[in-house]
Amino acid sequence: MALAAQRFFLSRVAQRNIERIEAYADRGCLFAFQAWRSYLMIMVMMGLGFLLRHSALPREWLAVAYLAMGGGLLLASGRYGVHLIRARRRRFP
Repeated sequence: MALAAQRFFLSRVAQRNIERIEAYADRGCLFAFQAWRSYLMIMVMMGLGFLLRHSALPREWLAVAYLAMGGGLLLASGRYGVHLIRARRRRFP
């Protein structure tokens, strides 16, 4: 489930953020690396997490949902790390 979340959804968001970071390399504010829609998505995810945590669902099911989403986010964040390493190699050969 984490691989599917990363592959079909989160990796595209990460790639768009990387492109936005490149465009704002010399200027832009701290929060400009994400689109406003991403901030809305973060708020929705936080709200859903709150609702899930306070729901009557068994903890085992919640663990699966949290692991799937957390794993997908972790895997998608690898794109940022790869981009950072490549950028550093270009600047400091």
